[in-house]
Amino acid sequence: MKDLYTRLAGIAGDRDDLVVVDTPPLAERAGIVLSALRLADLVLVPVAPTMAEFERLGDVWSSIADVEPLRRDPVEVAVLLNRTVANASSTEMVRAAIAAGTGGWPSRRVLEATVPRREALAQAFGAGVPPGGPYGAAVDELDRVEAAA
Repeated sequence: MKDLYTRLAGIAGDRDDLVVVDTPPLAERAGIVLSALRLADLVLVPVAPTMAEFERLGDVWSSIADVEPLRRDPVEVAVLLNRTVANASSTEMVRAAIAAGTGGWPSRRVLEATVPRREALAQAFGAGVPPGGPYGAAVDELDRVEAAA
């Protein structure tokens, strides 16, 4: 669905104030991801605090930069650290690297809210995520950011 940016209004209509588009990984379906980036008001980038995922962020930042000339307004970007482990130094190390723009990329907002690695979520393929909890904290933080803008 490389033309998602032209079709979303017809799909969502005016029924909702918020539409979440959960795209497949960039490496697998770049056309859909680029189309969603072209349309989004906010891009939420979930990242596990590992060096492998940190290194893949360059492709995400590059894709955002590629679609920027096709947009009317710059897109807001926020990073959500997920699959975090309590008291692991990797979480703060990756948070600081992203916020500082390490690697020659622009610094990005990293949400204070994190989503811990939970075996129940890891095993819940296809099942719903319970309301509240760490995802609720991330939504609350994004609401505060939006209200301040």
